[in-house]
Amino acid sequence: MKRILLASIIGGCIVVGGTSIYSATNWPGSRLIPGTGPITEQQIRDKLTADGFSNIQITLQGNTFQTVATRNGRPTILEIDAQSGIVHQDRDDDED
Repeated sequence: MKRILLASIIGGCIVVGGTSIYSATNWPGSRLIPGTGPITEQQIRDKLTADGFSNIQITLQGNTFQTVATRNGRPTILEIDAQSGIVHQDRDDDED
């Protein structure tokens, strides 16, 4: 019984880890929405909602949409260029 429980826990961690890696690498370096030209806050909100995100918070800072959203209980931070729609990974501010 303990082996089955342990195998279930390990399997669950692998699935959650794989999902996290997928969500982290799904967009960076590519457009959030296919096409060309500027992207709007509503387009971002619609796309993230369709992809299963909730608690979507979007702020425009300069030419970049700073976006925080939750999926499967995990927060995701995206920086989206407002002009090109390209998604950038969140910058690490701990490198001081």
